[in-house]
Amino acid sequence: MYDYDAGKERIRNILNMNQPIKEVRLIPSDDNFTYDNGIRAWVTSVFVDLRNSTKLFKEVDELKVSKIIRSFTSEVIEIMRDNEKHKEIGIRGDCVYGIFSTPDKVDMDKIFEMAAHIHTLVKYLSNIFCEHNFPSIKAGIGIGSEEVLVIKTGRKGTGINDKVWIGGAVIRASKNSDIGAKIDFPINPTFVQNCTSDVIVVDEIFYINLNEGYQKKYFKKRNINNNIVYTSNATY
Repeated sequence: MYDYDAGKERIRNILNMNQPIKEVRLIPSDDNFTYDNGIRAWVTSVFVDLRNSTKLFKEVDELKVSKIIRSFTSEVIEIMRDNEKHKEIGIRGDCVYGIFSTPDKVDMDKIFEMAAHIHTLVKYLSNIFCEHNFPSIKAGIGIGSEEVLVIKTGRKGTGINDKVWIGGAVIRASKNSDIGAKIDFPINPTFVQNCTSDVIVVDEIFYINLNEGYQKKYFKKRNINNNIVYTSNATY
């Protein structure tokens, strides 16, 4: 059974830690994280969320669904891995996410180019699926940027640990991915106000750090769910 007294002692030790948070330009390797320290740095988070997955799971043969999900996650991960500043890439259900170290504005440009590649990939996958009598797919791509706190969490001695990204970048990227690529035609007015047919949805911090050429050529300013976002259908 769980030892509450031992747990209380561990909690006290955590609460009494006084090691300061360190500001850095680039997120370091995992070896630099301990259970005592914390690092603050600029990151950009990208979420790629498959649309209509609930309907897909219910209506499509499960073997086909498994092949669709595996193809989608495999190739999105491959594109994300190509960015040398990726710090974490993972899967949450039918969503692939990546967190990238972005200390400079040029890093934001590369993230946008990556998002355009992913948008192109989804179109490409849909064409291949249709050729094999599989249903086509769509995905919303959400992006958020911010200076965040990064800490290592888990339980010492168990090998069970992970980094936690404390800040708005991850939250906004996840929310933005949920509102992209959701409108095919005019339906319920409230739904239309809260979503967009555009695939790429970015927060204001990310947008203002993009080069002006990308801003003017590819993005529209939107007010969705009482939040200012910028949306794009850019492909590569």
